Amino acid sequence: MFWWDLLFAIPFDGIVLESLGGPNALEKNTVLYIELLRFLRLGRLYNLFDFFATVDHKMILSQFSLIVLRNNTYIFFSCHWFACIIYFIARIELNDYGNSWIGRHMDRIEGQPEYVKYIYSLYYSVTAFTSVGDGDCRLM
Repeated sequence: MFWWDLLFAIPFDGIVLESLGGPNALEKNTVLYIELLRFLRLGRLYNLFDFFATVDHKMILSQFSLIVLRNNTYIFFSCHWFACIIYFIARIELNDYGNSWIGRHMDRIEGQPEYVKYIYSLYYSVTAFTSVGDGDCRLM
């Protein structure tokens, strides 16, 4: 387990960026795609699964409490990851607004700090995955 933790803790995105001359020497979209290497950190999720398996095996919590805690934890992390992915897509689409959710709401997003953009992405991801999409339903 130590070797997996060590492997997934290595900041591959920073290493690749610095080996290519730093983020200022590359195009913006290239830097965005290199930042996708951060998703390798998801490999450490086995710790979370192992934690819930241990709690279940040792009967530390009641079955109901364990199910509620485990499912809420999975929902929280899933929403966060979807928000990160949607935020990544929005950052790429900033160059080409088109008819996307970022283009339709550019007046709210432009000039906002990063955490506000993330909250919009989180809101959009929760709305899109729990309903019929981004609410832009119309007949063609």
